[in-house]
Formats: sequence, C-alpha cells, structure tokens
Amino acid sequence: MIVPLAVPYTDSSVADLRFLSEAPPLPVLDAFTVEYPGLGASLTLRLLGASHQALLHTPGGRYAETLACLPDTGDPPPVRHREDLGDWDVRFRYRHRQLDPARFHRLAAALRRHAEGRPHTLLGRFPGHPDAMTCLSAHPARPGWATVHAYPETGDWVHTRTVVTGPGLPDPTTLPHEIHHELTGNTHEDIR
Repeated sequence: MIVPLAVPYTDSSVADLRFLSEAPPLPVLDAFTVEYPGLGASLTLRLLGASHQALLHTPGGRYAETLACLPDTGDPPPVRHREDLGDWDVRFRYRHRQLDPARFHRLAAALRRHAEGRPHTLLGRFPGHPDAMTCLSAHPARPGWATVHAYPETGDWVHTRTVVTGPGLPDPTTLPHEIHHELTGNTHEDIR
C-alpha cells in the first residue's frame, strides 16, 4: 500500500538517525498491525515523520524498535543489535548505501511497484521529491520486518531487517530474490 504524506520529510540526513530498542509510541503518520494468533504475538509497524517504529508484543514481553531523527536521544544505528524477549531472540540489522542518482531512482521505482497492493507493506511518499519515502514491510506468517529509508537528495539508501527466532516460531524465511533486491539495492552478484 502506498500512502502520499502531506507533511514535510523530517529526516534531515542519515547522520541524524538514532536507534532505540525501547521507546514510547511516537506520533504516527500511518500504521498497520499484523496479528500472529497461533503465537500469541502482534506487530505494529508505524510510519513516523522522522522514520519508523516497530512495536512487537509477545508472550515474553514487548520490543519497541525505533529508527528516527531524534535530537539528543539514542545512539547512531548499530550494524547489528540483538535482544532477548523471553524465549525469543530479536535480531536487528542495519545497512546504509550511497547510490548514484540513476540507480537510486530505479530502486525507488522498484520499491513502489513492490508496495502496491500488498497488505503487509506500507510505503509513505513524502512531498517534494518522488523518491523521498519510507517503506515498512512485515512478514505475514511470523514476526519479522524490513524497512527502507530513502534520501534522494543525498543518494542515501538505508535498509533494516529484523528477524525473530525462538521455540514455537516457524523457521525464519528469506525474502524472495526480487524483493530482497528491491529492498536492499543489491545486485544479483551482491547476494550470491
């Protein structure tokens, strides 16, 4: 699902992004929730004016991943972050790439195509540039999600992926090749 946003793009630069693994719910522009009834869990992915927030509720507790421009709060995003949530394990990964304008535009167009009509994907398009966007995508069958934060003015492409593992959870699955490519900006050679 693609949502045009009527607010300015708040993320000023990748250098301003901060990561918090526990934060209260922040003001939201749009959101969606995925229920995992057989697991007693739910995931709410929230699109913020300043990036994203994921709220995971499980039998073992709550995890609140926030990646946003929050002045004087949090730390720069780690490449990897791991947190125990009862018997479950939450693993966050962060990747930042600098892309040339042509490749950036191609990936942004592919990401828009990916988001159209998908109930577990939310792509917020910010005004001012057709490729200024944040995309949130949840796994429909098990807790897990991926995000893309696109900064067309500077060519910065940020991709995060969070996987949850543990007893009673289905084995982690990977995104199909074409979706992995669209979300990460990797070429076929990059992911072999």
